[in-house]
Amino acid sequence: MFVNQEIKEDDQDDPSNFEVIGVSHMLSYIVKEKLNETLKNFFYYFQKKKFDFTPQSIKGFAKKVEPMVCQRVEAFLSNGSFNTLTCSDVMQDKGFVVLGERLNIMRFISHFRCVNRGSFFTNVKTTTVRKLRPENYGFICPVHTPDGTPCGILNHLAADATVIYKRQSFDTEIFSLYGVRLFTYLTRTCKQNFSI
Repeated sequence: MFVNQEIKEDDQDDPSNFEVIGVSHMLSYIVKEKLNETLKNFFYYFQKKKFDFTPQSIKGFAKKVEPMVCQRVEAFLSNGSFNTLTCSDVMQDKGFVVLGERLNIMRFISHFRCVNRGSFFTNVKTTTVRKLRPENYGFICPVHTPDGTPCGILNHLAADATVIYKRQSFDTEIFSLYGVRLFTYLTRTCKQNFSI
């Protein structure tokens, strides 16, 4: 249908196409990657040198590992840069930190309920204008979302909006209430995919 130009392409600025990666996800990526790197170093050290498995030697190796993991997490939280080789979900390696402006208390608190699309999308060459569309109302706050260049990049969530992280059940009976006739195939597919 897209090839025949019967439907338009998905807009990447539509909030339904956002994939939110939370702080806990990013921190787990960092710790996991650093621990994998440490494990590889341990195997290399074990193969090349004679390593005696005594409690003192293992504690000594663990004392060397702990600061490396903590330094990586501290660097991420201070400047927002994230150098990764394994995480393909992230399209950028810097610009993860949003500085909280203390103009007033509500502005400061609103920074903790925002979805920052990142520096990748500020550099994307697009001909469409980033704007707050009508289907975004109720999810994205039109008051706190800035105008100009960061519009559509730094999106503040509305008061009742919640980022979900698990599969939600989908009630197909709502269609019949509004007079929409469903095919049996669609109902069966929805029940399989949305675990009704």
